[in-house]
Amino acid sequence: MKLRFLFTLSIISTLFLGNINCQTIDVNVLTYNVLNFPNGNTSMLDGDAARATYFRQIVEDANADIIIIQELQSEDGTEIEGLANATILLNELNANGILGKTYAMAPNYYGYGNPNFGLLGNMLFYNAGLFNFEAITDIPSTNTAIANNGSTVRTPRPPTHYELSYPLTPTCDEQLTSLHIISAHLKAGFDGASATEISDEARRDLGAEDIIDFIGNSLTPADNVIIGGDFNFQGSAEVGYTTLTNGITNPYIDPLGPWTREDPNFTTMYTQSTRAFNTTSNNGGVTGGLDDRFDLWFYNDVIQSGSDKITYNSGTYQNWGNVDVPWNASASDGSYFYNQEIGLMSDHYPVLMQLRIDAPTTLCDDPLAIDGLNFKVKEGNNGIELLWSTDRETNNQGFEVQYSTDGNQWRVLDFVNGIGTAEEKTFYDYIHYIPTKGHNYYRLKQIDFDGRYNYSAIESIELNDSNITNTMIYTDPVSDILNIRNFEGTGMMYSVSGQLVLNFDCNSFDYNSIDISRLHRGSYLLALIDNNGVRTSQLIVKE
Repeated sequence: MKLRFLFTLSIISTLFLGNINCQTIDVNVLTYNVLNFPNGNTSMLDGDAARATYFRQIVEDANADIIIIQELQSEDGTEIEGLANATILLNELNANGILGKTYAMAPNYYGYGNPNFGLLGNMLFYNAGLFNFEAITDIPSTNTAIANNGSTVRTPRPPTHYELSYPLTPTCDEQLTSLHIISAHLKAGFDGASATEISDEARRDLGAEDIIDFIGNSLTPADNVIIGGDFNFQGSAEVGYTTLTNGITNPYIDPLGPWTREDPNFTTMYTQSTRAFNTTSNNGGVTGGLDDRFDLWFYNDVIQSGSDKITYNSGTYQNWGNVDVPWNASASDGSYFYNQEIGLMSDHYPVLMQLRIDAPTTLCDDPLAIDGLNFKVKEGNNGIELLWSTDRETNNQGFEVQYSTDGNQWRVLDFVNGIGTAEEKTFYDYIHYIPTKGHNYYRLKQIDFDGRYNYSAIESIELNDSNITNTMIYTDPVSDILNIRNFEGTGMMYSVSGQLVLNFDCNSFDYNSIDISRLHRGSYLLALIDNNGVRTSQLIVKE
């Protein structure tokens, strides 16, 4: 009863704080390998529907605000099915949840494995009442090793990067605080090298090196970063673990510290397996009982010091559900309230830690850069026209035009320069050439030269097929084919660093189909140029 009472206090405390937006809050972050979910099993005991219920119960009991999962299944090898399977868990959290939270999920699913035999992948769920979703990145597998036969080997399971920001709705010129989250599922096993492969330990290290390189190339030393997932490390002496924790700059901290596997002295640190040898389950997984620590959270020195408003709450790191479980025993042998559910849901225990996010910096006493912002959207001949004006401007760098199809997850379309300083009314316009059938949401992020910013109200418009026949259309995100209509001229695609990666001609005004299969997954800037100059410049995402 004592354990359940502590859980209840945690829930009440976080709910109370979470309802006071723009205050200091404590948030619980959870990483969980969900064991090939869903696997199509229809058993009454532990089928997919029951496992979704177990997942919700565990998330609720941990009072998690941010959840990353690994081994989300896509049996047909498509990202679309991966998103659909994530939606099963999301709907369970929202439809049957008791915490009063509304969860959202990342807009993309990046799988790893063999598309011919189904993909496994990562996913992020988050408390949509606290956080904005800012970005998702499929971390590139840039590090390689050479096998005995000369083959080039990469990590077989690329990690995924997510970015969230707080507070949800900035007021009075508050500055958002970003949290970067990396979900990893490194190669399992500890076998030796073969002619065509390298050892699994070496492949895990390639994945760890990819993570460190991505952080060094894409983030800054001042960013808040946590890394979680199923690392499959065989102990803290493994090279991949030391790659993460022994960095010269921004070393990553494991709150529990060193351990060895299959040692009863470290049982409370272990996260696999929830099932002993005499336990069988119809959803697969390994048995053998509690003797390995594969699932971990790390955080960087920025969070250790709290230098950018996010701090690890000391002593909150827990292998959730591993309560009084003996060495080599199953979850059902412990005293956790949901011990049966945790054994049936997965062969891994989830891992929880708590972060404190300080109240945002505000410069409310200083005058805002603009007065009298008037923003509206309307249907035009070539797309959606965004029109806005200001009555007065001081130190206005400009406006980030942001777009969403659900009013929750936003991406940047373009940046429109401001006038700087003006006492008279100033007018602006922008055309979104590629709206989507259904709801289209828009907002402006006004940015000062000193870095302060404010958001406009959200404006929306709904389109059907007849509304969008005169616009240039391509699917976004795109896969291997980029479709462009009602344009004739030259197209160019650039990397986010500004490097030209592809140019092509659009020779048919009615319809053009461009093969972009050779491009890696990620974000690109598309520029379309006709005889009158640049027709549009648009950020797109390739799956």
